[in-house]
Order: sequence, then C-alpha cells, then structure tokens
Amino acid sequence: MLCMWCKHLSLLFLNYLFHSTVFAYFILPWICVFFFILCLKFRRPKNFPPGPTPLPILGNLLNLSVHNPMRDLERSYGNVYSLFIGPKPIVVINGVQALKEAMLTKGADFAGRPQDIFATHLTENGLVLADYSPSWKEQRHFAVTTLWNFGLGTESMEQRILRELHFTMETLEKSIGSTMNPQFLFPNLASNIISLIVFGKRYSCEDQFFKEGASEKTPRMDKPAFADYFCGISSIYTNSVIHEVQRTANTVPFSVYHLTTKDTKLMGYSLPKGAVVIPNMKSVLNEEGQWKCPHEFNPENVLNDEGEFVQPEAFMPFCAGPGERLAQMKFFLIIVTLLRKFKFIWPEDAGEPDYTPVMGVTLSPHPYRIKVQLRTTQ
Repeated sequence: MLCMWCKHLSLLFLNYLFHSTVFAYFILPWICVFFFILCLKFRRPKNFPPGPTPLPILGNLLNLSVHNPMRDLERSYGNVYSLFIGPKPIVVINGVQALKEAMLTKGADFAGRPQDIFATHLTENGLVLADYSPSWKEQRHFAVTTLWNFGLGTESMEQRILRELHFTMETLEKSIGSTMNPQFLFPNLASNIISLIVFGKRYSCEDQFFKEGASEKTPRMDKPAFADYFCGISSIYTNSVIHEVQRTANTVPFSVYHLTTKDTKLMGYSLPKGAVVIPNMKSVLNEEGQWKCPHEFNPENVLNDEGEFVQPEAFMPFCAGPGERLAQMKFFLIIVTLLRKFKFIWPEDAGEPDYTPVMGVTLSPHPYRIKVQLRTTQ
C-alpha cells in the first residue's frame, strides 16, 4: 500500500515538473512579450505632455474620480498634461493662457472633433460635434452669417426674445401662489428662441417632442433669496451677477472634446495629429490670479475698483464659441424681465437646497420646485 502511495506521489511530482518546465519555457516568455508590448503602447511620445504613470490595460482610470475627474492634476504636472484612458492618450488643457493658445491663437490646429459611431450619427447634419472639414467650415460660416442677418445684437433680436418670453410669463402667472417644477419651462424658452430664428416656429411646453429635445441647461438657484440680487439695483451689477452665475455654475465643465488636425505645439509640448484634447473649464473659471474671489460666488469678480463692469479674459463659460453674444443677450433680457415681475421663492417645506450638481453631458441641478409670487412694485 505504501509503495502505491509513493508511486502516485512520484507521478504527481513528475507531472508538476513537466508542466512547470512547459510554463517556464513556452508560456512565460509569451506573457512577458505581451506585457512588454502593452508597456510600449502606454509610453508617451517624445516631448508629449507629462502625466501620471499609466497601468497596463487600465491606463490612468484609477487616477480619476467621479466627483472631481481631473483631481487638480495640473498642480503636479502643469497646465498641459496627459492621461491614458485605457490605451488612448488624451491631453488636458488648464488655465486661460493654455486654453487661449489652443482655441484662439491656434484654433484651426485644434478644430477637429473625436469621431465614433455615436458622434457620427449625431453630427451627420450638425455642427457642434462634427469634425473639422470644408463642409463644417461652410456650415459654420452660414450659421454665423445667418445670425447676424437675423439681427444678432440689434433691437430686432431683442424683440424676438421678448415675444417668446411672453409665453413663459403666461405660464408663470398660472402658478402664482403655488409651487412649480421649472424643469422644462426655462429650457423650452431658450430652445424656442433658437427655433424661431432658425425655423420661424415655436413649440408648446406640452409638446412631447420638444420635451425630449430640451436642453439640460436648466437655470440653477444658488440660494433661496437669489432673486433679490436683481431688484432695485443697477444694470451693471445685474450684469455682473449674471456673469458670476455662469462662472460658478460651470455648466459644461469639459466643453466639447477637440482633436488636433495636424502635428502642432502647445505651451512648448508636441502634439501629433489626431490627439484628443479636453479643455478643463473649471481650471479657467476658478484660476488663481484671474479673479478676486476665485472659489466663491462674488459679483465683484467682474467689477473693477470703480464699480464698473470689466469682463476678465478668463471668463470663458462657452470656451471660445461664437454663440456667446446671443447667449448673454438672452440671459440679461430673460432674467431682468422675469425678476421685475415675479419673485421666485424657495418653498419653506422643501428643506435645504442641494447644490451638488448632477453629472452628465452638462452639470444640472437636482429636481426642485419653486414658489412664484407677483412683485408688489414693478
């Protein structure tokens, strides 16, 4: 019996040695080659922006966070750094100087858009995510020219905005004395203004198609008594409050992803054609040295010592897009007109407002309700 056990153990030992030898001489080298190739794929090209060391397969995914994706990495690697999302390197731009060099000084070099099945489907006949091409340039020129032809910056454009605002005010009047959910009201207002300009048609707030296509950029109340900022004060201070809301809200924190259209340089670093570039708007809108109080809501951030409105070069909530003038006109007319007639009050039974933004394509507020009242003096 003992001999049988010894024979069995000997066979197991010989089998182990055989498989260990096969593993050591045949399988292990291929594993080493595989990881060597992976390491080569995760190497940064010469003079490429620096960044944290990537892991095979994962890249720098462990360096990111849901609530603060970039984790202020510019403090360690500078205003232009790189990350690996899986095997794909991306370049992150921080700070107003780097952003202006990329989007304004060398705008054509960074005018591309990353293309995949999703983006291609969305932009087959569009502009925002469409890649840089002769067709894109032609459509963009047509869009900007058409806006000017329709009176951008003139009284005729103001009248279009105010006419659409009339329908919103009718809806608000029906809610006086009660609470309402503004989830679709304000996005519909903004979208209808564009619809009137482009198609000559407006949609009802109850239109299901319009609800599904409404923008996520719902206005956010930064505090229950927020409306009081606007009443009985000068238009200069009103304008500064509107700008400060846009700065602190940072609705599109990473703007639209860009793609280099050719080999180029940025802040001394070399970027090859086809590099994915992400503007970190938080780093610009909260940049130290650009604002009096970069980390708090303070309308004096856009006022000089004499109390005059001065727009800092770091005020870039739309990155470097051409639609800022129309957006600013809409914001001013809508907010001033509504707050001259209505009070928007945080309901007493609603508890404390949740200021934590909901992450998505844009940052949006949690669902909330507001109470609507008429002002006694208008």
